[in-house]
Amino acid sequence: MAQNTVHTAPYRRKGKTNYRKRFGLLKSRLPRLVVRRSNQYFVLQLTGYESSGDKVLASFHSKRLAAYGWAYSKKSVSAAYLSGYALGVLAKRRRIARAVLDTGDAVSKRGSRLYAALKGALDAGLDIPHDESILPDGKRVSGAHIKEHFGMQRPGESQQYAGYRRGSVDPSRIEDTFAKVKQALAGIGAERT
Repeated sequence: MAQNTVHTAPYRRKGKTNYRKRFGLLKSRLPRLVVRRSNQYFVLQLTGYESSGDKVLASFHSKRLAAYGWAYSKKSVSAAYLSGYALGVLAKRRRIARAVLDTGDAVSKRGSRLYAALKGALDAGLDIPHDESILPDGKRVSGAHIKEHFGMQRPGESQQYAGYRRGSVDPSRIEDTFAKVKQALAGIGAERT
């Protein structure tokens, strides 16, 4: 029989902030690249600390990728990379050159979508301290693994790509679309400067 019935829930379930981790990030005095994921999208922000509260310096929501021609999943590795790339381009236009990664309470795993967003921001020119071994490889980021897996399936075999089929999206063209969207995102924010 359990003696202690009191259970301390992690910060996430309590809806509280891990202030020790936050203070460690703030000590760098650099803007934070905040990466958050929902069930369908990514939200990326560059935030700076002010005593009155954090100030958002730049932000990008993966839902906006559709406006640049991305018809695939907005929560995939490729979408995370493209969102990170877009945020990096916006940051450079606002003369932000350096930042630190703030993953919040997300589970850290090598090659994950979280680090795909980081890779996108790095490729756009942001200087963010990191270890190269955590970043996903270029083939995975461009969607080559989806194209390969889709090519191995027989028609009607799996429902994994049913959403793409219903929406008349061809997974075998994901790499071409990725390159076009990345090129389009290189000019994001130019109309405002």
